[in-house]
Amino acid sequence: MTEDEKMTYYLLLMEEIKVRFDVVNRAYGNADGFPPAMVREICYLQFRFLCEIIALGCLIAHGDITETHALRGTYEPGKIIKKMERLNPDFYPEPVEATSSGIFGRSNLPHLTKQELPKLWAISGDVLHRTPMVKFLETTKPGPVDFSDIMEWGDKIRTLLNSHLITLSHEKRMVVGLVERGTNKAFAYIITRSPDGIGKVTIYRSDDGDNGKS
Repeated sequence: MTEDEKMTYYLLLMEEIKVRFDVVNRAYGNADGFPPAMVREICYLQFRFLCEIIALGCLIAHGDITETHALRGTYEPGKIIKKMERLNPDFYPEPVEATSSGIFGRSNLPHLTKQELPKLWAISGDVLHRTPMVKFLETTKPGPVDFSDIMEWGDKIRTLLNSHLITLSHEKRMVVGLVERGTNKAFAYIITRSPDGIGKVTIYRSDDGDNGKS
């Protein structure tokens, strides 16, 4: 997979993430008056997909590592995370703030960590199952409507992905934004530093022709 192909696929995933965020927001607002349990199911279905998309994005970003090819048939984020961490400890996205002055880490902010990702994926699966019977009996009891967990998980995922950095190698980093000012499209900067210290920046946008490269 060439770098252009990797970036095309990665930015397509970022656009999908934005749509799934919108689904969560609409369900959470619940203008249609769905039952609370159904709102929860809709949101956690999106969270489960988002966990898988994040893990898939890591595989695509590091697709030039031969050992990742064996994971292409794996869908469980936990398995992907464990294998990727052995291959490259810095494989996971890091929330950042990119400005004209530089790139600043924001890992101090609450965000979906690589330890929480498989946990959320498992929680989401549990929410989406009606069985066993003890769960059904418990969830049908009347009680207060509380969506605070949905808001917390949603905020963590957004903080992670809105503007994030992935270390591809010692010489190469990828900075990704979900919304570019003026286009509202996902975009990415590939920053490559040569041995002599000279940096090269390649820009990719999700809606451009020629793989969005500029």
